[in-house]
Amino acid sequence: MIHIALLDEAHEPAALALFQTLGYDSTMNARTFAHLTRGDPTSSPELRLMATADGDLIGFAIGCVRNQTLVIKYVAVHPNHQRRGIATALVNTLEAQARQLGLERALAGGVGPNFFYPGVDVRLAPALSLFWRLGYETDRVARVDMRVELAQAPLDVRRAVGALAEQGIAVRRIATDDLAAVADFGGLQSEAWRTEVLEAGANEPITGFAAFADGQPVSFAVYGVTGPHRFGPTLTHPDYRQRGIGGTLLKLCLAALRDDGWPEAEISWAGPVHYYIRAVGATIHKAYWVFTKALIEPSAVAE
Repeated sequence: MIHIALLDEAHEPAALALFQTLGYDSTMNARTFAHLTRGDPTSSPELRLMATADGDLIGFAIGCVRNQTLVIKYVAVHPNHQRRGIATALVNTLEAQARQLGLERALAGGVGPNFFYPGVDVRLAPALSLFWRLGYETDRVARVDMRVELAQAPLDVRRAVGALAEQGIAVRRIATDDLAAVADFGGLQSEAWRTEVLEAGANEPITGFAAFADGQPVSFAVYGVTGPHRFGPTLTHPDYRQRGIGGTLLKLCLAALRDDGWPEAEISWAGPVHYYIRAVGATIHKAYWVFTKALIEPSAVAE
């Protein structure tokens, strides 16, 4: 018999082992998994579920609340137990919990920070079918991840760093004393980006680089935030664009990943796809759709 319960910390290793069994992402480790689940302050315990049978964990689902919306971050079922309604039961339970919290909308996809993936991978037909069957809709606008083969990418930036220095722009790895200012700069784009800069600051060394003019940050790029070999986010002040600063920081981050032993990097939720193709030879790796659903039907208007 299938039993749906709260996913507690004691069952996290079993959930991670299930994730790894799926063979979807070989970079997922215990630290990242904990960061994306109970490490997400918007993911309350009642929105982290597991399915068990005979005491074994055979499925799990992770949700959180962003902007008064249930965000379904990830749903997984062991291959030996798929097509038995387990994913449906997990999503239905998440929706029921969300309604009790007064939420009126659900979204299956990524919302930064602490997201697993930008959406539902369009290659995973059973996942697409699940959300369509449960009444979700998608505009089929793709979000993409891009892959960079680090051994082949042109990552030498010594001349670029020197040229920027001649313009009064200093480029360096983010230091502890820089972190608050760089995070505030990221916060000009979104609170999620501020958080992700601070999360990069929790790594040793800090996994990010920044450019400074007159002592103030004008650009930054971080990596290793939502995954150990993922790049992003990155931002350059409008007044300092078209100078090659963003490309320099991108290449510094990718070179750091290469030097850490990664053969490839992933540009997560890539924005200007054409830019990354041109700058570092990136290719589209995965594409995702976001699904949405109203959890509460609009009240009938009295005549």
